[in-house]
Amino acid sequence: SGLGQVSLIAEEFQFSGAEAMLDMMDPLVIRKGLKMIPVFAAAMALVYNIDAVEDLVLSREAVSGIFQGKVTSWANPLISGENPGKPLVHEAIIRRVPGERSGSSQTLTRAIYSFDSFPT
Repeated sequence: SGLGQVSLIAEEFQFSGAEAMLDMMDPLVIRKGLKMIPVFAAAMALVYNIDAVEDLVLSREAVSGIFQGKVTSWANPLISGENPGKPLVHEAIIRRVPGERSGSSQTLTRAIYSFDSFPT
């Protein structure tokens, strides 16, 4: 987790697992001489709950827009354009993201910002 990484850098312990990679260019990581051993890759799923809609297709731009608050309705053209004939409603998209200090949140944020040209 993000908190685990902070604790590791603060030398509160010597060994930890993390969902997100350390920033190996971070001066604190360099100064502390921390090393990483990549063990395995994990998948992260985006989950949706829209009545009567199966196999929703979301472009990278749509996913990025949803998490950045720029795509706010299921009927947004970025979503409806990829899902012709599906009963998308003009309802607000209610997002839920992991806590800001979680490794999942860090991994998801890095992925989203790499998806397209939305400004950071």
